[in-house]
Amino acid sequence: MSCMNLDLKEDFFEVVKRHRKINRRNFKVLLEKYEKENLEVTTYSTKNSISYEFNKKYNEVIREYNKMRGYIRFKEVFPEMILISRNILIEHRIGDLLANYFAKRYPQFCILILCNNKAFISSCRNDLSFPFKKYKKYQVWYKKFYDYEKFIEKFRYSVQNQIEDRIDVYGFSEKDFNESYYDIQYIRERKNITHALNMMPWKYQKKANLKYEQKAFLKEKMNYKNKKSITDYY
Repeated sequence: MSCMNLDLKEDFFEVVKRHRKINRRNFKVLLEKYEKENLEVTTYSTKNSISYEFNKKYNEVIREYNKMRGYIRFKEVFPEMILISRNILIEHRIGDLLANYFAKRYPQFCILILCNNKAFISSCRNDLSFPFKKYKKYQVWYKKFYDYEKFIEKFRYSVQNQIEDRIDVYGFSEKDFNESYYDIQYIRERKNITHALNMMPWKYQKKANLKYEQKAFLKEKMNYKNKKSITDYY
């Protein structure tokens, strides 16, 4: 089973349709208006035109997609070659795109992203089979759920019966993972807390469920504010 993403540059309208304010009905109406706009308006995206609105929504979806690719952490690893990231908050309909991105990045694993009460599953493995929904250039399976643990248990059981590969997760600790990753991303000796917060805004820390980073950054920020002498900063 191949795992492919949309070509985000070429599939302009497919990306626009993923915006949270777009639904099938209003998209069809907007698309008809867009097609009636003259070429000059469409090319230069005159403000208040449908083309302008489409470009704006396209950029908002792409911005969130690019941001979330860098913020999502897989803090749960199971022996059945499963990577899980849970409690992810996304504004636009990009859960499947993110799952496919990480499936290509980690081709030996099965990716499970839990967000907005939906589970997005993707894998590039040929020995895994789910009721994948083929949608143009990518494949993904998603399902609504209301109980994390029950869903994960059923999912693991399904994978166990399909693949023989196993990974040793003995000694894996989410706490150690968080501390190690944080130490790599933020170097205390450089005292670059302001730059770190600019690169990792609170908004995306919350959306990606980075609770450890939030607490650590807040502590570092308070220490930074409590410095009294200019020499304390060096």
